[in-house]
Parts: sequence; structure tokens; C-alpha cells
Amino acid sequence: MHSPAVARGDDHSDAADAEAALAAWRYCGPEGYEPYLAHPACGSQARQTFNGWKLVSGRGHAVEASLQDLTRWVAAEKAIVLAAQPEGLTAATLARLMRRLKLASRGRARATLAYLQFLRLIEPVRGSEAGSEQRYQPTAALEAYINRCFRRDLEALAPIEPLAGQVLDQWDAPGVFERFMAAGEALTLAAVYYKPEQALSLDVFTQRNAGVVLVGQILLTDDPGDVFPPRGPIRLNVLDLARRSGAPRHQVNHLVKLGRQAGFLVPQPDGTTAFGLDFPDRVARMVAMYWRCLAWRAAAALTPGSH
Repeated sequence: MHSPAVARGDDHSDAADAEAALAAWRYCGPEGYEPYLAHPACGSQARQTFNGWKLVSGRGHAVEASLQDLTRWVAAEKAIVLAAQPEGLTAATLARLMRRLKLASRGRARATLAYLQFLRLIEPVRGSEAGSEQRYQPTAALEAYINRCFRRDLEALAPIEPLAGQVLDQWDAPGVFERFMAAGEALTLAAVYYKPEQALSLDVFTQRNAGVVLVGQILLTDDPGDVFPPRGPIRLNVLDLARRSGAPRHQVNHLVKLGRQAGFLVPQPDGTTAFGLDFPDRVARMVAMYWRCLAWRAAAALTPGSH
């Protein structure tokens, strides 16, 4: 279960936001994702999902390098969604969204736009009307990358969730990807209004650069492939983990250290590492909840007129 978070404000849309958050939370919560964990294909599709998240660096992969951080990914998503709306992506529309998400002010919105532009994820829209607020649009490279990532993850989910296969069949149809992206708003609101119990949290990893990628690859270290989630113990090697994940070695080393300090990774006398604090189950629930969020988006994408 999750615990309701205090989320108050004076905006008249608060009630509608709370309703949307509750609907998304109910859909994506344990009752929604636990059947995925019981599915016979869960293990193979989780491995496919984790391996799909591996990072690719170097020339031609600037967008991927910029989005290793979860916060940047969310900001890039919101930029795509706002740019597709009638008012477009501006400092004002981003500030309004950030206030709804209890994040920040107009000043921070401008800073976020500047940072996304610095990362070459968005660009100014040419030909804006004189005197009007500057509009921005996602770069073609950002839209293509986000589209490709979601398609890849839906392909991994399709053997378990029929909605994934259905939306993939229509993926290139007009409006489908736009509705799929817009449906993420309720999921973000759910994250604001409802907080996961500490017993389910992996924040020590996931709130850091490349952390989501690394938890999957840590779990798959010495994976025998016959049980999911694998239970260990494992022989954890930073160089091998960096190679398999694509993350920089210094970042891998840092996250392994944090994992040990938090009690998730427990060194053993024989040199192996045991999993602590139900780490395998937490990672399995993480991917299952992510799959359920994809199903939520897919259902919306298949419904013309949905937001």
C-alpha cells in the first residue's frame, strides 16, 4: 500500500488533480501490478526490460546521456506534453504545471527551461509573435528517443499485458503517442499525492544518476535465469557492473557504496554480497509498477479524446 501525502493549494483544480491522482494510484497500485509478478513470463520480461535500460554513451547518444537522471527524464516528458498543448511550452505554462505538482515557482520554471535548452533537449520556436512569451519545442532527437524507449518497454510488457500489444499495433497512428504521453500527468500527480511506504522504497538508488539502470543490473549479477527475482548471493564487481549497465565506473562505485551503507548490499566473509532489506522483491515490485504505469498510458492512448 501507499500512504496519502499532504497536498494542499488554493488552485481550483486541486480537487480534479486529487481525483486524477487517486484513479492512477488505484490502477497502478499493488492490486494492479501483483498479477504481473505471478505471470509465468514475469522473469523473462523483467530481464528484457532491465537490459533494455542499459546506457549507451559516446558520440550520437547525447540525449541518452542527458536523461540518465530520473528528474531530467520527468522534465523532458513534461516538455513534450506541454509543447503539444494549445498554449505550448513557455515559462508560464511550465510554472503553472510545477505549481500543480507542488514543485516550484515561475523563477524555477525559467531556470528549468534554460537548463533543458543547455542540454539540447528543447529549442526556441522560431517565428513567435512579437511581444508574446517565448515558446519552446522538444528537439527531434528528444522526441525520437522518448518514443523509442517507450516502444521498447511496451514490447517487453506485451507478453504479459494485452494493452501493451494493442497500443503497439497502433503506435504510429495519429494522436496515439500524444495521448500516451499526456496520460503521464495523472501518474506524476499520483506520485505527489501518494508516497510509497519506506518498506518499498529504493530511493537510495533511484534518486541518483543512472540509479534505475543499476538496480536492475545489480539484481541480474550472477543471475542463474531460472528464478525471478534472483536471490543471490552475488559476486559484485564494479568494473563488470559498469560494463553491463553502461554507467560510469565512478557512479557505479558510489551507488554500490550507498547500497552497502543502506543495508541493501551486505558483504559476506567469502567475498560475495548478499541482498538485504528485501532488495530483490523491491526491484521486482519496481518493474511491475512501472509496467502497470505503461498499461495506464496504453489504455489512455487507445481512447481518442482522453488526456
